[in-house]
Amino acid sequence: MTLDQLQSLSEDEVTMLWGIVNMGNPPVLTGQELEPTLFPFIKENKLKDRVNQFDKYVKPEYIELYSSLKSKLGY
Repeated sequence: MTLDQLQSLSEDEVTMLWGIVNMGNPPVLTGQELEPTLFPFIKENKLKDRVNQFDKYVKPEYIELYSSLKSKLGY
């Protein structure tokens, strides 16, 4: 993820990505939550895998938001 990609996200998309990064299992960093400003430092393939893992957990009312997030991240 680039800084430009992060800046292109809406507040809702950042919130969703924050949940994916910090609430997924296993955690990105054990015992710590990452702030969105640090997301560009996660290896792109690791972030992509992490986001794709959540395909099955997204509730129907959030599919459009999730799809927009993935699109902006280039997935």
